[in-house]
Amino acid sequence: ILFAAISYVVVLYYDCKRLHPSLEVPVFLKQVGLAFLYVLPVYPFLAVLISFGFLFVINIFEFFHWDEQILNTPIYFGVLYGPFSFVYWRVKEKIVQERSTLPTVNGGGGRVLG
Repeated sequence: ILFAAISYVVVLYYDCKRLHPSLEVPVFLKQVGLAFLYVLPVYPFLAVLISFGFLFVINIFEFFHWDEQILNTPIYFGVLYGPFSFVYWRVKEKIVQERSTLPTVNGGGGRVLG
């Protein structure tokens, strides 16, 4: 699981770096930490929602008499790691918002970013 988590964060970093070339690692890691803390309390609920979604997929497979064994791996990894896709989306959304925020001038004449 450690390898999967590290790989996940590295891929997310390079994806965000592609959209925001001046992205610094500490800023990125802060966003990952905040997003993880945001998802952590609802992780069980998200896993149940993903499982519920797969219930419909299984019913479709049964209706067409397809082999449901094909779904074992997607169900396992989808339920186990699927909720972390919300971390990916949340971090990427925050990085894109940060990048698109234009500098403004405050009352003191200095520039304020974001």
